[in-house]
Amino acid sequence: MGRKNPPPKTQTSRERGRWHRLFEDSTRKRRGLAVILSALVVASLVTSASLFAVRPASAQTTAISSCTTIDRPGQYELTRNITNSTTYACIRITASDVTLDGNGHTIDGYPQRSVEQGIRVYSSEQQLTNVTVENLTLANWHTAVSFEQTADAVLRNNTAISIGFGFSLSGSPNSTIENNTAKFGEISYHIVGSAAATLRNNTANDTRDGFIIESSRNATLRNNTALNQRGDGFIIESSPSATLLNNTANETRYGGYNLVESVAATLRNNTAIRTGQGFDFENSSDSFVRNNTATDNDVGFSVYASNITLLNNTASNNYGRGFYFATYTDGIVQNNVATDNTQDGFSVVDSLPNAKLIFRNNTATRNGEGGFTLFRSSAVHLQNNTATNNSGGFVVSDSSNIHLRNNTATDNDNGGGVTVADGTGIELVSNEFRRNDDGVRTRNVSDLSVRQNAIVNNSRHGIDLTSATNATVTNNAIAANGEVGLRLENTSNATVRRNVIARSGAAGVAVTGSNSTSNLLFDNALNNSRNVELTTGAPNAWNVSEQSGPNVIGGPFLGGNYYATPNGTGFSQTCADANNDGFCDEPNDFGVNNTDFLPLTRQPNITVSPSAVDFGTVPTGDTATANVTVTNSGTAPLDVSATDIVGRDASDFDIVGAAAPFSLESGESRNVTIEFAPTRPSKKTATLRITNNDTDDPTITVALSGRAVKGEKTVFPNPLVIEKRGVVLFKFDPPQDLTGDGLYEDANGDGRFTSGDVAALAIIATYQRDHLDLNDEQVAALDFDRDGKLTQGDVGALARDLFSEDRRDKNGDDRPE
Repeated sequence: MGRKNPPPKTQTSRERGRWHRLFEDSTRKRRGLAVILSALVVASLVTSASLFAVRPASAQTTAISSCTTIDRPGQYELTRNITNSTTYACIRITASDVTLDGNGHTIDGYPQRSVEQGIRVYSSEQQLTNVTVENLTLANWHTAVSFEQTADAVLRNNTAISIGFGFSLSGSPNSTIENNTAKFGEISYHIVGSAAATLRNNTANDTRDGFIIESSRNATLRNNTALNQRGDGFIIESSPSATLLNNTANETRYGGYNLVESVAATLRNNTAIRTGQGFDFENSSDSFVRNNTATDNDVGFSVYASNITLLNNTASNNYGRGFYFATYTDGIVQNNVATDNTQDGFSVVDSLPNAKLIFRNNTATRNGEGGFTLFRSSAVHLQNNTATNNSGGFVVSDSSNIHLRNNTATDNDNGGGVTVADGTGIELVSNEFRRNDDGVRTRNVSDLSVRQNAIVNNSRHGIDLTSATNATVTNNAIAANGEVGLRLENTSNATVRRNVIARSGAAGVAVTGSNSTSNLLFDNALNNSRNVELTTGAPNAWNVSEQSGPNVIGGPFLGGNYYATPNGTGFSQTCADANNDGFCDEPNDFGVNNTDFLPLTRQPNITVSPSAVDFGTVPTGDTATANVTVTNSGTAPLDVSATDIVGRDASDFDIVGAAAPFSLESGESRNVTIEFAPTRPSKKTATLRITNNDTDDPTITVALSGRAVKGEKTVFPNPLVIEKRGVVLFKFDPPQDLTGDGLYEDANGDGRFTSGDVAALAIIATYQRDHLDLNDEQVAALDFDRDGKLTQGDVGALARDLFSEDRRDKNGDDRPE
């Protein structure tokens, strides 16, 4: 259907009332047309009525064949069509507990007379209850069916083709209206002052307004359809706690769903297609709106209320905004989608201060203006939202106390990822702005905080601050932007700290304008072909005094900035640092009143772990391995040029993995693997030596140790006897290895290591060649000085071993026995 002219954008409910009265005043002008339509309608109805078998009334059912009054309870059935009735009310029901079954027949009014009601249910003497009207067609009445002061009413399977109202309930609580159809009138379903009404599976077609619920608490509307309405599809006015589920408004000129002064409403799974305002909330606070769809409307969702929750709704292809919030206070807008709308995806205007409006996990895509737009608003929080392919991702104007956190804006070509103008107290934290026109664009903003954002691959500037005061820009990753990474134009008193600004097309940082003064830029890492572009002589500070860090490149001190270029020729990459303090020896001068006196430079820093390796006890012929971890905790590459093992027992140790040379970037580590493979039993020691380019520790060492033991025990004669010419000079029990190191320190075999063992070894060493004839294995077990021979030198070595600290500890005593 072609697009109808929409009502004024600022139309109020009172103005809508005037529209309604204008339509009612025009009713008589249309009655001439109604006469023409009547013949077609009646012919159609007679044809459709013939499809129903006209049953004779049963003994329990009273037959009706003409206009009448039902004043007693019971079952009633219409047995034929009634046509061209001129009665004010064709059938009046004045009793409770009545069921009127039309049996598919038609009650037709006279189109040239001012006939009012096809069926009227009302008693002036009592409130009626339990009245059912079903299976009827009513045509050419001002009101097809009217219930007044009737509780528990039921309207079922009826069709109303009326000039005025289709079905009207007034003062009729707990009523049920289901499976009805209303056509060609002014108001299809009009419920007034009727609490707990239920409307389900009804259709309103080609009327002015589809469903109007007024002053009726706890109404439920489910699976209803309003089609081709000249006014609104659904109007809920002054009716708290209404529930609308699975309804459809299609081709309604003014609005799909209009809630006025109706608090605590619930709307779920409803659809508005080609309406004026798809969903309109006026002063209807505390409402819950979920899983609804608005497509091809003037506005998808329009909210003039407080504390409304919108979850999982979709607004697409609307001619205006997807979601529009005005004079809005506390509320949650979460998991909604706005796509392909002509104007903004989400728009907030005049949100009230001292409130908290939260937008969370929403998506705005391909909208003609901003993805998310805030104007004259405060206390709005946007978290985890996504804006893609809009004309501007997030647009904030003339607003204060606005917080954007963890949002994503990508591919918004005609605007910034976020644009802020004429605002104060704006916070941008942990957002991602990629492939937009500008990443962050601001004009005339004070007290702006931009921190921990990723601002990458935007076609112009990463961050553009114009006429800003007291801005803070910290901990941002600003990379690969087409022109300038960070631009300050006529901006004062800004603090720019700990940002990484790299691969900018024109310059990393640009400071321009005579009013760009008193800004502090320090502890930033710049890596651009041109790092600083300065077109002002106004004074700015590029460093703080030297103080403890760490700094942006991992060094120990804070001062100025780090200046690198992709080709490795940046100021900080080539400057001298004679005292290795992490600062260049010369300042970096950009022009008058703009000098970095403490530019940062990088230094490697080697650390190793552990500082000593003890392999423990290893049998000869076996091997053991251990890792020494080399880490570069500095800021420049660490070059390890040599790794070798030196010392008395170096031959028993070997480097079997990650030997030099190798290089480590900042923060990288590598394991050097050492193998211990002893060949002779004894305690072994050596030193791992690592040569590198850390000027503070050019050679760093790691102590290596291990104890080698024989894989099998050495067997001595038992007893060990020293004879001369058949005479026994000495006799000992066989020597024992008390420590398992392959050396048999218990030379007299008494199970203890004492001075008696030193004396016994002295005797054995004296007589072993001529009177003992020890084999090589036995000699090695007593070779304490490890010279391959058994001599008095071994006696001295054993004595020294006896008096050493570790031997004393083995006896549990500070003194040898």
